[in-house]
Amino acid sequence: MATGTALLISIRPKYATQIFAGTKKVELRRIRPRVRLGDLVIVYESGARKSLIGAFQVAGMKELSPKGIWKTIWE
Repeated sequence: MATGTALLISIRPKYATQIFAGTKKVELRRIRPRVRLGDLVIVYESGARKSLIGAFQVAGMKELSPKGIWKTIWE
């Protein structure tokens, strides 16, 4: 289902580790990235490591107001 689009994102080490461990399932961004379902996201770990550490395919996205985000994630 890949669309041929890739996005490089920088994530802090703590959160990058959680994403690849499967304990962090949601990544919030202030500005909606230009990706679609099935696109490839390449993760750059900032901090001391400063390297590309992995990639994943976009499984889903939601664009909500701040209030809607908190309601969806925390309730």
